[in-house]
Amino acid sequence: MRFLSPEFHKTVAKKNPSTIDVTFTKEALSNLPATPREYELSLPPEASASAFRYVVITWNPQGHQPLDIYNPPHFDFHFYSLGAEERKKITANGDDLIKVYKAPLKKSLPTDYIPEPTNAALGEGRHWVDSKSSEFRGLPFTKTFIYGTYNGEIVFGEPMLTKSWLETQPNFTEAIKLPEAYSKSAYYPTSYSVKYDRTQQAYTVSLDRLMFRPSKSFEDKI
Repeated sequence: MRFLSPEFHKTVAKKNPSTIDVTFTKEALSNLPATPREYELSLPPEASASAFRYVVITWNPQGHQPLDIYNPPHFDFHFYSLGAEERKKITANGDDLIKVYKAPLKKSLPTDYIPEPTNAALGEGRHWVDSKSSEFRGLPFTKTFIYGTYNGEIVFGEPMLTKSWLETQPNFTEAIKLPEAYSKSAYYPTSYSVKYDRTQQAYTVSLDRLMFRPSKSFEDKI
């Protein structure tokens, strides 16, 4: 399987960052491995204005926990703000669990997001899911957007997409639920998209409509 390097786009008038996307061909969904695989892609230098440093794509042929919800074969598109070397130090074991389970301040996570009822993941941290997403309302899991935290900070945003849904060749855009406050001043996405180009026979998964958000000092009660 081959993913193209992520692209970073800017608005023409203001030259502000607007979109980060990953593109892959239709053939990439064929002859997939029977075991999980991870692909790490670098972002171009222009992406430094955004909150993100690189993208990690994980193929989960048997799904993952909670298996009663996320068991279909699917892809995780992790857009990371955490440095690659620091990410590799997340063991989700022993003393590291203190950082893994350190809860973010309430204002730094969107409304409706709750901890995923599973163990923390090696190299990822703690996952937070949208409790109002369709897979938690009795509908089959096809697509969702989750957050990951480590040491009390959001370290990635993640579109999670099933292989079967991608094969419907979607043209999809949805607003991302956003936190009230951010720990780092940067450009953050306000929506994400999954689109299939029939001419190019290629998919694009993107974080869109990036907006500048200043960091804020605030007090909050957990």
